[in-house]
Amino acid sequence: MEPTAFTNHLPGQPGPSRPRGLASGHAFATPLGGAVGRKAAGSSAPVFLLGSHKSGSSLLRSLLDGHPELAVLPKETHLFQFTNHWVDYRRRRNIPRPLDRQQFIDQLLQQIRQDTGRDNPYADAPGFHYRMEVLESRLRKLDPQDMPAFFLGYMRAAHEAAFGVPPPPGRVLVEKSVEHAEFAYVLASYFPGARFVHIVRNPYATLVAVRRMLQKKSARFPYLWPMAASLHNSYHHLFTNRLAVPNYLCVRFEDLVCDTEAVMRKVAGFLGIGYHPTLTQPTAMGRLWSGNSTSNEAFRGVSRRPLEKWREQVSDYEIALANHIAEPVFETFGYRWREARHPYRRVRWERPKTYAANRFALWLGM
Repeated sequence: MEPTAFTNHLPGQPGPSRPRGLASGHAFATPLGGAVGRKAAGSSAPVFLLGSHKSGSSLLRSLLDGHPELAVLPKETHLFQFTNHWVDYRRRRNIPRPLDRQQFIDQLLQQIRQDTGRDNPYADAPGFHYRMEVLESRLRKLDPQDMPAFFLGYMRAAHEAAFGVPPPPGRVLVEKSVEHAEFAYVLASYFPGARFVHIVRNPYATLVAVRRMLQKKSARFPYLWPMAASLHNSYHHLFTNRLAVPNYLCVRFEDLVCDTEAVMRKVAGFLGIGYHPTLTQPTAMGRLWSGNSTSNEAFRGVSRRPLEKWREQVSDYEIALANHIAEPVFETFGYRWREARHPYRRVRWERPKTYAANRFALWLGM
């Protein structure tokens, strides 16, 4: 079967206008002057990889990492969260507050340090660290009043702080952050010609993977609603973005794993880059990528193991929760719907308080 790839429904339509009210959720108490309608200039439009936690977005990034026409950022930049915008994605939620320029940059640097300072094997890029002196020097020279230029400068600075050199001329920046599907309209406005690749995975498998990620930290069955709300956010914006955001491609994780070359040829064609053998070899900063699996296993190449493993690990509660937050995803992307027979049965390692919170949230549909 040919891998499924979904593009937006209106590929010939002009780019979207910037949503009203975004400036009021921005970092500064004063208006943003010329930020509305302003566009970044001087470089090829970036590529943005979208997808929730444990959707396969890190794998997709690793497959693009070695392409000679791309400059792939090895770490999520969280452009909007770290620049004090209003972010609804629950696991990356942020509420803006008034900051002057000095406070804005200081907070940005502090969040970057916190995000890269933890030795977490399940992080977006385990063990990765920026050259913070380089990153700080570049960021302090940027003007936050011009947010499109600031984002572009931040991404270029992140590349230099990671690799020791700025992005090579002619290469296209590639960035991925889990919450950016929420801001695809804004990114399309800031960077005309930007391309978006959104990866989606079976919601049951995704929920099991994020539960295992959380469970590794406490050895207990976790309170899942905050992560479920994050997945719902990503699915919702996946569906709305496909309606009008230009240059928007959707791929399934399962297709990427089962027929990597065919899917990556589609992705390469969509991005306007030549097909290259490195597109089937996952790497990070040019080195073999061992994955960020919740099983803590290191992989060589693209592993099919995650495709079926969730089936023996999923609980009826997780089935019911996935059905609640992702109902349209199953039919649209060809995933088989499952009935939850005993969603209110207590799950192994689930504490009484956690059980009560999980089922109460499910009952309320929160």
